[in-house]
Amino acid sequence: LHTFLAICFSILAFSQPSEDYNAWQTYFQNGTNYYNYQELDKAANAFNNAFNIAEEIFEVASNEFMSTAYSYAVILVQLEQNDLAQEPMEKAIIGLKALYGETNEQYAGALTILANIYIAKKDYKLAEAKYIESNDLLKIVYGEDHMMYGIGLTNLAGLYRETGNFKKALNTLNEGLDILKNDPYFDKGSYNNLRYNNLPSIYQGLGRLEDALEIEKESLDYIERNYGVFNSNYANILTS
Repeated sequence: LHTFLAICFSILAFSQPSEDYNAWQTYFQNGTNYYNYQELDKAANAFNNAFNIAEEIFEVASNEFMSTAYSYAVILVQLEQNDLAQEPMEKAIIGLKALYGETNEQYAGALTILANIYIAKKDYKLAEAKYIESNDLLKIVYGEDHMMYGIGLTNLAGLYRETGNFKKALNTLNEGLDILKNDPYFDKGSYNNLRYNNLPSIYQGLGRLEDALEIEKESLDYIERNYGVFNSNYANILTS
């Protein structure tokens, strides 16, 4: 979001001022400053005011409205206020699509955030649709062997696991892990965490207890080698 806000300021600097515009810009700048200092409640309040003004004076398909809605939604997500975040993120996505088209990483990323909002609200059908749409775009933008597409697949696998669709979860997770394993820029520690945090519960859901146990043992060996036996995750896996 820090980078996104900086880009927005460079775009907005050339806009024509008016009383409402000046009020919107003040709230936008104040919200950005609060966000930079991690005062999220104050940032959300400032962006709420900016968003209300933006709805009155800007078109949805404008950089001003889109940047306000997107920033406001992201801050609300960080505050776990997903009910409030849904509307501004949905409107930000409309603006992103109108301004830049569908085949860009910002649009795909916004779809992923919206999917996470739907998951938090337990609206799993909508979340699945947005994850799939996002992944299709990531595949186009980055290619089928890129880690961004692999991460997108692991996100979708997590949704399938959470909703009890363990067969789809396993297939989707393995597809994503294969991509991440072969991507030289993806952190191997993160790759192992994805394996060990997801595979055991999926195998258990499929009734494949021996496979789940093997992954748990592999995870124990990995943690002991890299972090020691007094790591909290080591105790959690022993319990499992």
